Amino acid sequence: MNNIISIFIVLILFLICLTISILQLSCKGPLLNNAFLFASKRERENMNKKPHYRQTGIVFLFLSAIFLCLLINIIFKIKIFDYVIWCLILCTILYALVSSIKLYK
Repeated sequence: MNNIISIFIVLILFLICLTISILQLSCKGPLLNNAFLFASKRERENMNKKPHYRQTGIVFLFLSAIFLCLLINIIFKIKIFDYVIWCLILCTILYALVSSIKLYK
């Protein structure tokens, strides 16, 4: 029973992240990026939003891959997915940091 609840929660998180990723990569929906959210109204109007949409979309794509691997790990109990998940988490963090630095140069 506990396993079914975990599967359901991780599946929902996977679908949410995948949906947000698709919307962000197609430049639709609200822009879920700190640079945009913390910018003043004037800066938002003049801001090129496409790179921010792309960055957010890729990060959410990484997150959906993490949740998918976690889902597979919960269902099939394959130990290699533990390492894959940690590698994906590390890649997500590195991408977020590097792309933020490149975005502001």
